[in-house]
Amino acid sequence: MALKRVRTGFPQEEALGASRAVRAGNLVFVGATSALDENGDVLHPGDAAGQVRAALAQIQEDLSRAGAPFDRVVKTTLYVARREDVEAVRAAHAEVFGAHRPASAILLVAGFPDPGVLVQVEAVGALRDLGETEEETGAYIRRATKRPPQEGQENPFRSFMPRRSPP
Repeated sequence: MALKRVRTGFPQEEALGASRAVRAGNLVFVGATSALDENGDVLHPGDAAGQVRAALAQIQEDLSRAGAPFDRVVKTTLYVARREDVEAVRAAHAEVFGAHRPASAILLVAGFPDPGVLVQVEAVGALRDLGETEEETGAYIRRATKRPPQEGQENPFRSFMPRRSPP
């Protein structure tokens, strides 16, 4: 599987030896994102909700560079340095995503290298749907796993797909 790396030229990418995002197949993985400006200075000091909004705005740009729309975020992980900020972080996340609601986790951490950073956010986005029908989904999975269908063999992915009642 070919990987597409998204780099922004941000100094921390070189220092860490990492990419902002990596596209692997149908998914785009965005690394831990802090609310930092282009000089590495913390945005919204002391405001965890503001930092979540700024980090998610950066993630939206990173996903766009990799070809994934923001409304296709399927998973977020939020790392929070202060317990008292958890509710504000939840509210800001809910505000940004609205009815979209990706799978999500919030973890309390001891802190970040820059003490002004209160929150970091990671995200996983999808490029497109697997398929609306069982046949489309099975065909997509076969292509993704490079398993050609065998003549007369039952679909090996059937157990992962919802059963449909006959009409």
